[in-house]
Amino acid sequence: MPRLLSASVVTFCMVVSGGGFEQAYNAQASVDTETMLIVGNHVSQNPNDKQEVEPALVELDQLPESLGKVEKQLIHLIKM
Repeated sequence: MPRLLSASVVTFCMVVSGGGFEQAYNAQASVDTETMLIVGNHVSQNPNDKQEVEPALVELDQLPESLGKVEKQLIHLIKM
């Protein structure tokens, strides 16, 4: 059962395309491309996705062996 952690929330102002700033977080998801099952996720205040690849790969390495091994890594950036 997932545990909920309570903490004070501090948001970060990120530069948005087209100019200006917005209070936001940078959310990342790692997905199995065959089943579309989310196998990892994390949220940061880094405005650039390039800084999020390494934490995502570390998280994938820590998955239980019962889920199998990562055979191929695809990196796809979605701009929202």
